[in-house]
Amino acid sequence: MVRLEEVYVPDIGDFKEVPIIEILVSEGQEVQPEDPLITLESDKATMDVPSPAAGKVNDLTVAVGDKVSQGDLILVLEVEAATAATAKTADQETQQQQLDLSHTNAAGNVAAAQPGAGAAETQAVETPSTAAGETQAVEIPSTAAGESGETIE
Repeated sequence: MVRLEEVYVPDIGDFKEVPIIEILVSEGQEVQPEDPLITLESDKATMDVPSPAAGKVNDLTVAVGDKVSQGDLILVLEVEAATAATAKTADQETQQQQLDLSHTNAAGNVAAAQPGAGAAETQAVETPSTAAGETQAVEIPSTAAGESGETIE
């Protein structure tokens, strides 16, 4: 069974009205999960927006030069019913990977959200924007319910 799934601009940070500099797909084209659909370019970064699922591009609703923000409709995909459930799982995995990214501070220490950690904790982390020896509180959200096994010092 085929169903239509709308694809929107994902969270792109604090950017609004970001221009589309390239359309990487066309109507009727088959795409796989994570295939780039469009390329956005802000004053700080160029980023591809990936496909959330495998399917066929049914309706492309944007063009090169259009300015988009989070939540704007990019296109409509024709996906198999079983693929739609996979798309949600792939999107959840992408969000989890973003939460699990590690950050290295100026001293070379690593602070990261640990999978399976408990409730959000505030930890002192040195950042390049703080003076040597000073710390800054950083909120690290939990990626799962439960108790924290160990604290990064």
